[in-house]
Amino acid sequence: MKSESLKRKLAKLKAELGGASPSPLEKLLAERISTSWLQTAYFDGLLAQAAGAGEARLKVLRQQQDAAHRRHLAGIKQLAVVRRLLRPAPSPLELLRAPVGETSPAPAATRRAGGLPRCGVAGVEN
Repeated sequence: MKSESLKRKLAKLKAELGGASPSPLEKLLAERISTSWLQTAYFDGLLAQAAGAGEARLKVLRQQQDAAHRRHLAGIKQLAVVRRLLRPAPSPLELLRAPVGETSPAPAATRRAGGLPRCGVAGVEN
């Protein structure tokens, strides 16, 4: 029962991470992330059950847990980088059509004579 539940959870996780039409690299990273998630959960469980274990055993388990967690985070980061790199760059026409945020001119109190903005420290006149 437990193994079937884990298989379903891993399949769901892979599907969520892969997205609608993942590239082969995204599929591989989704597999890696789901595997590292399982490893992290496994070491979390081992550490929780090792309440009466010796100090040396706890140290080894913490190291294994930390290593699994680092691998998991590294996989997530790599998937984000790959997705950013695979995203098509906007064409020059799309950039020209993109709305540009308008800014209002600076208030008169922050401008000097001649329309130039004041520079300096607050409370100090130029």
